[in-house]
Amino acid sequence: GRGLGSWRNDSRIHVSEASALRTALVSAPDAMQFRQAKLRAAYRRLWNACDHLRGYTDCWAHAQVASGVIDAVVEPDLHPWDIRATQVLIEEAGGKQITRPSVSPGTVDCIFGSATLVDQLARLMGF
Repeated sequence: GRGLGSWRNDSRIHVSEASALRTALVSAPDAMQFRQAKLRAAYRRLWNACDHLRGYTDCWAHAQVASGVIDAVVEPDLHPWDIRATQVLIEEAGGKQITRPSVSPGTVDCIFGSATLVDQLARLMGF
């Protein structure tokens, strides 16, 4: 819940403090999801900007960002139930999250993780 922090068992977790997009570990789904969300050019920019772009997605990747293992995630076209808990966990772990409406009705595109990286990724992705 808001104001309670993010915890794993008895240990408080925190997002990464990474600030350099080139060397950060950034996770994103495959190119097909970006094409479906009409974000083909944004995916190419992401691919060119990140040396460590990985395909970890969904709740596993979300938990890894909250605990600082992955520095940031970019995911298009998520349903509200895919992101609601993550939004709270990321903020309570000291990170930032941004969502915007996606092309599919009722879905959102999102970026979350280290606050500095989220801002850089938002500019790169045209958020």
